[in-house]
Amino acid sequence: MNKFIFKFICATVLFNLSLLNVANAWTIEESFDGLSDGEACPKFNTSSSVISSTTSASGGKSCKQSITAGEFGFGEWGGIINFPENLSKGDEIWIRVRTNFPVDFNYNANPRLKFLRVRTYTKDGGNRGYDDWYINNKGVVPPFSFIYEGFTDGKAWADAGTADDAIKGGVWETYEFYIKFDTQSVDNGGTGRMRAWKNGVLLKDMTDRVTLRVASDYADSFYLFTWWNRRAPVTQSMHIDDLVLTTDRPSGRDSFDNPVIGMHGFTATPAPAPAPAPAPAPAPTPTPTPTPTPTPTPAPHPHPDPVVP
Repeated sequence: MNKFIFKFICATVLFNLSLLNVANAWTIEESFDGLSDGEACPKFNTSSSVISSTTSASGGKSCKQSITAGEFGFGEWGGIINFPENLSKGDEIWIRVRTNFPVDFNYNANPRLKFLRVRTYTKDGGNRGYDDWYINNKGVVPPFSFIYEGFTDGKAWADAGTADDAIKGGVWETYEFYIKFDTQSVDNGGTGRMRAWKNGVLLKDMTDRVTLRVASDYADSFYLFTWWNRRAPVTQSMHIDDLVLTTDRPSGRDSFDNPVIGMHGFTATPAPAPAPAPAPAPAPTPTPTPTPTPTPTPAPHPHPDPVVP
């Protein structure tokens, strides 16, 4: 085989294999519009959340979340959304939700309230723990705390926010959570990190903690609230709206140029067009071999006349 054709075939095969290694990005969006009041909120498992037109961030409908005094909340409060595909080392996810807590909402828990959570597992399906965003009790500053329960690496809790960032009752607020899954933190040479935003403003960029315990671990679901730590103090409700979960890098940017879903609708970063397969190198034009000029055969010398003595 011509060596130039062989190189072209190899380059084409490698290019196509590289396309097979690109993970499938996915997005879940839910505005809760187009449904009737009292219907179950779509996407959520283990939840009694229902559609409501009492208030909304957009579109006229939202998802009402309720909790009963004295209850732990699981199966009633919040809910679980399973991912279309599991996430593993090197993957990333953005989660954006808008919330409206009533002015008199009591979010005190023992020791703090579970909020936005991504569950991780061992390769055999055992519970490894959560990448967690918690809401601290009313009046506690900073108002938010973060942890990866699977492995703290000596760094249990990270706190974020000022007194001005605490939950404000009676208004719609926007929260966004980013997780890059890795067994090594950015500070230790890996890519593991968390970021948190409120109303489009970065609260904290956490680069000092891992987000997976070992490389074979994976994440498969998002938990909104679900458990009230210990028992709920009172029977009460709040609303959520405009929920987005995506592994497709958003086109929005915060003031530090970090990718972010942000305050408006989600738009993915346009994927770059794949590089075209390399064109085959032209085969060299063979140099013609010159035809040798035949050496002429000399005419035989005439036999001399015999010498007569």
